[in-house]
Amino acid sequence: MLIGWGLFARFAWTPDPEDRNVIDQFYSFGVGGRGCLIPGRDLDFWGLGWAGTHISGDLRDDLAFLNVAVDLFEGDIRVRGSVKGSDLWI
Repeated sequence: MLIGWGLFARFAWTPDPEDRNVIDQFYSFGVGGRGCLIPGRDLDFWGLGWAGTHISGDLRDDLAFLNVAVDLFEGDIRVRGSVKGSDLWI
């Protein structure tokens, strides 16, 4: 059984968003692990991450024509945990 923590990061980008996707950039990073936060709780999982998207100018322009405001960049923070209970059946 592996116990420890790790970092992750990723990104995506499209050079020509007009004919591919309304999201032209994506970024995410975080940290997560198993155990190592609380002594004796080696089966618990945990994580903290952030993800963000850059909305293409074409979509923003199209929606502005309809009087709908869209932010240039949307971001989100996530916290995750999974607590392992006892394997004992009574």
